[in-house]
Amino acid sequence: MILQKKLKAKVLEYYEFQTIKTITMRHTAPKPTDKVEQQKPKAIIVDLGGTLAHRGERAKEDYITRFIEDTIDTTVRDLVNLEGNSGTKIIILTGQREKSRKVVNQWLDLHGVVCDYLVMKADIDKDDTIQFKHKLYSQLAAEFDIKYVLEDREEIVEMWRNMNVRCFQVASGQDREYYKQKAIAEQHAVKN
Repeated sequence: MILQKKLKAKVLEYYEFQTIKTITMRHTAPKPTDKVEQQKPKAIIVDLGGTLAHRGERAKEDYITRFIEDTIDTTVRDLVNLEGNSGTKIIILTGQREKSRKVVNQWLDLHGVVCDYLVMKADIDKDDTIQFKHKLYSQLAAEFDIKYVLEDREEIVEMWRNMNVRCFQVASGQDREYYKQKAIAEQHAVKN
């Protein structure tokens, strides 16, 4: 409860990286002083769907109207909160679109998740989640000392590891079959 009050007490501020995507932060980004060169703050990157939140039986496409019903992975939440309460910045990096920001923030507050920065895809972004996360990593790494990533999807875990980023796979990827069928459909559409 105290954590929720602290989160609500802070003023929301927007911080734009040099990219086509605007990233809305839940809190103020760190600003180095002119006289003393500060070290980058330590941070972890946490995926949302399938890692921190589990959708259960709802359709994947219902994330805007029914995301609030998703269950929390308490083990992942406890690890995230332990890191956040020790001073590590928590960056939730999700492929969900900006239009779901309100319900995601409500869900994070409901489940008491420490979150400093909520990074979401722009509503008009055509990149898939892998491309989105890959593009944003260099910008996040320029601002933060990334300790590790928590992720569920095998192909995204592989991407992080190929970039030499320590990544812990906390689940097997609840949407593996969904993405497999989507890739097959896209390949079929290209052939026709």
